[in-house]
Amino acid sequence: MPGSETLNQRLHEISGGTVLDIATGKGDFAARMAENLRDYDHILGIDLQHDRLVQAVAKHDYANLSFVRMDASRIALADRSVDTLAMAYSFHHMDDVAPTFREIKRVTRPGAAIMFVECYRYDDRDQPIGVQLHHWWAAIDRRAGVTHNDTWTRAEILERVNQLNLSDMTVFDIDLVQDELDSAEEREQIERVFDEYPHRIAGHPDYERLKEEGERLRQALREQGLSWSPDVVIIGRR
Repeated sequence: MPGSETLNQRLHEISGGTVLDIATGKGDFAARMAENLRDYDHILGIDLQHDRLVQAVAKHDYANLSFVRMDASRIALADRSVDTLAMAYSFHHMDDVAPTFREIKRVTRPGAAIMFVECYRYDDRDQPIGVQLHHWWAAIDRRAGVTHNDTWTRAEILERVNQLNLSDMTVFDIDLVQDELDSAEEREQIERVFDEYPHRIAGHPDYERLKEEGERLRQALREQGLSWSPDVVIIGRR
C-alpha cells in the first residue's frame, strides 16, 4: 500500500493558487500543502477552535500561510474565489457535512482541485488499537460537549464525497508508517492521555466505565503496539 509520500507527490502536481484548508486544526495539512504543492499564492486555514488556531500560528511559519477563525458552514469568502480546497481528518468532527459541502461548491472555481484525507474504520473486521483509541477519545469528547463522532467507514466517506460530483476523481489509501506511530515519544504522549483525558468528564455517569475502557486500551497498546487503519485520499476537480 502506498505511503504518505504518494500523497506528497500528488500535491506536487497541483498549482495551488488561492488555497483553502477547511477545519485546519493545528494547521498540519495546511503546512503539508505549503511544503508540497507545486506552487501557491496563499493558503488560508480556517477552524472554529481558537486554541487550535493559536497552536497552528505558533507551529507553522510559511510564506503566505495564515489562519483565521471561521465556520466551515458559513465561509466568509466570495463565490468562486478558491482554486484549491482541502479538508483533512474532519468529517467525523461534523454532525452534518451538508452545509459545508454547500459552501465548498459555492467558494470553489470551476476546475478547482478539491481533496479530502480521512481516517476510517473497518466495517468487516476488528478495529486496530489506534482506531479503538480514537473512538475512546471521541466518546469522552462527546460527553464533554464536543462534536467528535466515531470515524466513518471508507464506503461512507466515498458516498458523501460523491455528492460533490467531482470530475477526474482519484481515490487511494495510504498506510501510516508503523515505526513513526510506535515511537517512544508517541507512546509517552498516549500514556499521558490515558492518565489525564478521562478527568475531562469527572462526575459524569460514564466516567468510571470510560476510565476502565482506557485502562483496557492502555494494556492492549503495551502488548500489541499502536496500529491504525489506512487513510483514504480523494482528489478531484470541481
